[in-house]
Amino acid sequence: MFWKTIKKVFFLALAFGLIIIFHHFTISKSDQPNKTADLKESISASYRAYSLSSFDAAKDKMVHYAESLYQKELAEGETDKEFKGFTVIKYCWKALDEYKDEINVQKELALFLPLIAVILIIIAIVVSIRLGLSAIRKLDFDNDATSF
Repeated sequence: MFWKTIKKVFFLALAFGLIIIFHHFTISKSDQPNKTADLKESISASYRAYSLSSFDAAKDKMVHYAESLYQKELAEGETDKEFKGFTVIKYCWKALDEYKDEINVQKELALFLPLIAVILIIIAIVVSIRLGLSAIRKLDFDNDATSF
């Protein structure tokens, strides 16, 4: 049992290492064609969207663009609402469409990661409940303790 677990962990680590190496070569060729990038820098650059600081920076940038859209509409007299609550969310959605060039894919991914995580957690809970309830069956007390 122990050796099977060690064997699985070894193959998982080997597969993960191969994926990281493959990713390094594809990222360094597409982003920097004439430079050889450091492995650590290329990996951290490609996965920077998954950090909390990246989420905060993307959120601040999105709110800045949303507030500029709000100020523009407020100056034109198209809105009279305050910039808080659902109004902020509404203008953030508008900012995604208006400022597509300024908000790149990495910042957009950083903004949507919490939403994706919540959806995946809900799916995991629903599936585990369904599988857990389907595993419940009538207890069988006819087994003799001496039978194998």
